[in-house]
This record gives sequence, C-alpha cells and structure tokens, in this order.
Amino acid sequence: RREQTSQSHATADTHTQLNQTLMEQLDRADVILIAGEASSHCVKATTEHIVAHLPGGRPERITLLTDCTSPVTGFAAQHEAFLADMKRRGVHLAHAADVLTMLQANAAR
Repeated sequence: RREQTSQSHATADTHTQLNQTLMEQLDRADVILIAGEASSHCVKATTEHIVAHLPGGRPERITLLTDCTSPVTGFAAQHEAFLADMKRRGVHLAHAADVLTMLQANAAR
C-alpha cells in the first residue's frame, strides 16, 4: 500500500517508509554514486535499501565512494563487513578520483 506524503510529495510505503518515488528516480540512472557518513550506520542502511529495493535491480551501476565515507569510531568491523557484502552483491567500490573524469565529462554536457 502506498500513501502520498504531504510534506515531500513522495510516495512512501506506509509500512517501511521506503521512498518509492526516490527508488523510481534512482532506477532511471545509469550510475549511482554513494558517499556520506557513516558507513557503519546511515550510509550502510541507505545503500542496503537501495540495493534491495531498486526496481530494475542492477547493483553494478552503484558505486560506493570508499574514501568519501567512514565508520563511526568503534564500528570498523561493521564498516568492513558492509563493504565486503556490497562488493559480493555487485556494487563497485571506488575512490572519488576514480570517478572524477566521468563527473567532469558529465558536467561539461
């Protein structure tokens, strides 16, 4: 069951609060770059949800920028397990410098 939220105008699943509108927008992307804090908590949960719920699947179009995220102090083991799991699922692990040329070419369009 879906419900329209009044503040964000996004369609969210009422049981999970998964933003279906965002998932549909992400599904149209050829490349999805993920960075942020923290890889042991918020980034981890968000990335896992995207991988699990992206309508068209294809986790190989997701790149996790590992030098643009880090774990909460004391949670390095969860960070390492998360990276290993995402790699097993087909998510690319890269550094920001690895995607810089692609980003610059995209910005020049």
